[in-house]
Amino acid sequence: MGAGTLISQAFGAKDLRLCAIYRNRQIFLSSILYLCLAFPMLFIRSIYSLIGQDPEIADYAATYVHIVLPSLYFFVISQSYAMFASNQRVTWISTCGTISGVSVHFVTTMILYELAELGFKAVPISTAIHFMVRFSVNYYFAEFGTQF
Repeated sequence: MGAGTLISQAFGAKDLRLCAIYRNRQIFLSSILYLCLAFPMLFIRSIYSLIGQDPEIADYAATYVHIVLPSLYFFVISQSYAMFASNQRVTWISTCGTISGVSVHFVTTMILYELAELGFKAVPISTAIHFMVRFSVNYYFAEFGTQF
């Protein structure tokens, strides 16, 4: 993320307002980049067919991408919040987000695969939930934490 250096410099100057401004700019730029990259992913099945990928594999890949794609935006924004905190020497927020996301991913995959019998679809659904949990944790601590 490009704003890390700027956030660190603003933090060193004890200007927390400027840190937040740089974070918000990073979120804005990440949102634009996400939109630019997400649009071609809507046609991923056709892209895989054009490059000669096996149709069965292309179907699996397209299913995964189409399920995960909306939540991927929240992962991108989550990274902006984690970077915002870590550039101010608060690294535990990113750690909490990662641990909680991975834990939820593991549990939801087991539940969706074994109990709901969703098969392959359990993996992208769990990944989407993982990204949302990770965003929620990083956002909550970075936005409402007492250290900022």
